[in-house]
Amino acid sequence: RGRPSATDAFTRRAEDQYRLKKIEELAAIDSTYPRDLARGIVLYRLERYLAAVEAFRRHLDAFPDGPHTLRARNYLRAALGRANEEP
Repeated sequence: RGRPSATDAFTRRAEDQYRLKKIEELAAIDSTYPRDLARGIVLYRLERYLAAVEAFRRHLDAFPDGPHTLRARNYLRAALGRANEEP
């Protein structure tokens, strides 16, 4: 399919901004919702790698052995790599 168009990229960013808002709403309703993991994933998609690193670290501090630990560690590793690539 190739590279996404500028319109596709804009739409995706808008959708991810909406997801960040919804994550906060879900976390307010359900205290067991993995807020920081979800935020980290969306922030990673938005290429906000340093903010994603912080979110993944908060998740891992709170749930070092939880069901999402491996996923959070892998995302953290990827976000750290991307953050180190930034000028």
